[in-house]
Amino acid sequence: MRCKGTDRPTSLDVTITVSLRKKERLTSPRAETPAFLISIGSKPDANLNQTLEIALGDMLRWLIEEKGMKPAEAHLLIGVSASLDLVTLGGSTAVRIPRRQSTDINPPARNTLEALCAR
Repeated sequence: MRCKGTDRPTSLDVTITVSLRKKERLTSPRAETPAFLISIGSKPDANLNQTLEIALGDMLRWLIEEKGMKPAEAHLLIGVSASLDLVTLGGSTAVRIPRRQSTDINPPARNTLEALCAR
């Protein structure tokens, strides 16, 4: 790996944890980091609009089905805080939501929209 702008080789230690979730209905790859929830849209021969549609649709399902958000809240959260990224030159895309906002997504505890507006 090279440091950006220095052209000097740099060593890097990386730890990755992979979890197999049997019988899970995933429509695209997902990643969770300490900072983000990430949904990746990818399909052979698809254009950017199609892969973004896949990634956004999966993020919506993730927020609604697994994080317990109401559909309107999930749409608003994505509209307000999501970042859309080009992952590969082949057209894969990603939708990232900051974990600091998604950690409040546990409905019985508090209303997510109220929590976001209070910040």
